[in-house]
Amino acid sequence: MSSADSAKPTVEDSVNSLTGFDEIAVRKRFGAELSDLSATMMMRALVYILNLRESKDEPAAFNAAMKMPLGDIQNVFADGEVVEGEA
Repeated sequence: MSSADSAKPTVEDSVNSLTGFDEIAVRKRFGAELSDLSATMMMRALVYILNLRESKDEPAAFNAAMKMPLGDIQNVFADGEVVEGEA
């Protein structure tokens, strides 16, 4: 892991940091519980929450996560790709 990667959150740490309000926001915006989303949509949902935490307004946080190419989504996290069913 590079020093740049050590500054990035892992998918697991991001999942473990979710609050009840985060879970409600994901369910409302993505129409499902985080655990019911595909691996790639789960990562988008986590990016959405990270965006919300950076004080982006809700529509902007969602749009930014949905517009990101998959490779960029994977690069947000130190552990990169997620295997289906991991979270």
